[in-house]
Amino acid sequence: MRDIQRYADNYGQIKDPANKFETKYQVNYRRKKVLEELKKYPYDKILEVGCGLDSYMNYIDDFKEAVIVEPSTRFADKARDDLKGDNRVTVICATLQDAVEKLKNKRFDFIIISSLLHELEQPVEFLRKINELCLRDHTIVHVNTPNAESMHRLLAMESGLIHDTCEPSARNEKFQQHTVFSMDKLKYAVLKSCEDGQIEVLNAGSYFMKPFSHSQMMQCLEQGIITEQVIEGLDRMVKYFPENGSEIFINYRIK
Repeated sequence: MRDIQRYADNYGQIKDPANKFETKYQVNYRRKKVLEELKKYPYDKILEVGCGLDSYMNYIDDFKEAVIVEPSTRFADKARDDLKGDNRVTVICATLQDAVEKLKNKRFDFIIISSLLHELEQPVEFLRKINELCLRDHTIVHVNTPNAESMHRLLAMESGLIHDTCEPSARNEKFQQHTVFSMDKLKYAVLKSCEDGQIEVLNAGSYFMKPFSHSQMMQCLEQGIITEQVIEGLDRMVKYFPENGSEIFINYRIK
């Protein structure tokens, strides 16, 4: 079982080079992709599961109602503080399994599951709970995770540092991340989550190229080996290597 408090404490270690890269760069490109995908679909009611330190609701204005489900007290309190005064937003400090009962009469237009699924011991069961909150032929579910076939993992494998691209790293273990998803594994989990309907995959892909690990990327930036301009270029490079961005996403709905 995940230790939520330990996870929050580890994530809060801002001097750690890997965490610095995550919070200064990786989060920004992840958010950019989520907001790009959100704009493709109509939405009034949004559900965000696992908001971390910076809820997506801080960056979305044109919604009528939003619910944030976050199991960490620290992260839930920060979301409440960031969004205080916005009566459209409800923050529930609970696991999704516990929150589903409170939300059973709600249905959402768009559900955001960002950088979370790989941390769960039972991702398929989690997605089954998500599906209970979906309106068939309507609700769009967006899921993103780190990519097993990221350029930096392929390089690590070819360098003999890992045996295969799905092998957990030290950072995976530190943050209690149970699965390293390839696109095939992510699609399999999504399809397996629906037992009485058909999953329609609307869009899928990867984003933001990253040739090295988080800590190595941060060290390269701090030592002037690469610049902010190079980071922007790496984001655009994914069009040449569409399967090998640092993270993958999928948008789906239940038919």
